[in-house]
Amino acid sequence: MTDEIKTGGPAFPFVPGEDSALYESEGMTVHDYFSAKAMVALIHRYADVNIDAPGVMDEIAIRASNMADAMIKV
Repeated sequence: MTDEIKTGGPAFPFVPGEDSALYESEGMTVHDYFSAKAMVALIHRYADVNIDAPGVMDEIAIRASNMADAMIKV
């Protein structure tokens, strides 16, 4: 499996020749983008839970990453 398949490739890639691109960087991956979107929903799901409790933030991050993996796989 290539890295692009695992990460979905760049979410907002630099396109050479476009004046709007400031940096020659691939930036975040599609996996990172999907994870961030999923994390917002998961934080709302855990609204009644003390997210500072041991393991809660790790659980949210793991679930967000797993959801991103599933979205890229599909």
